[in-house]
Amino acid sequence: MASQMASIYMQSAEQQLAAQNKTSKARSDGLSQLQKALQDFRSSLATLAGKKSMLAMSASLSRDGIATASAGATAQAGSYSLFVDKVASAHQLAFGNIGGVPAAEGGSFSVTLQGGATFNVSLASADVDGDLSLSASEIARAINQAADNQGKVNAMVLTADGQSRLVLSSAATGAAGQISLDTSGIGNAALKAALDAPTQLSAAQDAEVWLGGKTTGVLVKQASNTFTAIQGVTLTLSRAMSDGDALLQLTVARNDGDTAANLQSFVDSYNTLLKSLGTLTSSGDGKTAAGIFATDSGVRTLRDQLNNMVRQNIGGVRLAEMGVSASRDGSLTLDR
Repeated sequence: MASQMASIYMQSAEQQLAAQNKTSKARSDGLSQLQKALQDFRSSLATLAGKKSMLAMSASLSRDGIATASAGATAQAGSYSLFVDKVASAHQLAFGNIGGVPAAEGGSFSVTLQGGATFNVSLASADVDGDLSLSASEIARAINQAADNQGKVNAMVLTADGQSRLVLSSAATGAAGQISLDTSGIGNAALKAALDAPTQLSAAQDAEVWLGGKTTGVLVKQASNTFTAIQGVTLTLSRAMSDGDALLQLTVARNDGDTAANLQSFVDSYNTLLKSLGTLTSSGDGKTAAGIFATDSGVRTLRDQLNNMVRQNIGGVRLAEMGVSASRDGSLTLDR
């Protein structure tokens, strides 16, 4: 008798434990499902936040080949007339008759950029191959490895027609990148003469763009060919225009296709999250079981807050004004 009672007790305990394990697993699975739905929704919002707005803008130009244009969320619809007078370029100098300099006569020289940066180049240890002579490559290496250079000026050797030339290039475009050398510390007369007589391959030049007609509009100068003077619009300049050319027309307008895609992405991720919450918090109807979080007030509150969120005025605009409507069950639809 005692053995039978013990068996019944153990069986009951095992059943209770199995039921608890089943409930725990269901809650764990439910939490995983909820976490994934929330993460997907969060990713969708992060994508939209990266674009700064659901409303997408576009920028177009009247002619190809002069510049490319793009518009962000802060751009204002409108038309602009432009004249690209100059594009920015980096300073580049070439020096001939470099090399074969006795290492002991190398000395040092300084490199200065018009923007104010200066660094010293010592040739005392530039003879890396130990042949007691400085080549153009060794001088270029010394320039690139100068402690205070840090990539401001790039040196290389260009060989053409059997002659090697030392070429210095400013890393940045614009007038502030103009390169000059002070060779007073160089001991070898031939090397000093060569470095004092560069050939300019490319001028240090700022970009110049007229908003409006050339000489009659507003002139904007900048060191970069990425032009951002117009709010929310980025122009990447490719080439200058010629006198007499018709003005370049920039048109900024709302991009309905991309706006609809942004809105649809939000609607889809929101509906997926809402469906997951609905399943997890369902009270059941006799035919279907109640959701695992049917009595969880925290999850139900989250669902209600989401419902309220899409009906609020956000940034002065309601989703309904952008063609998004909510049905009785809370799901969203984009009216196209």
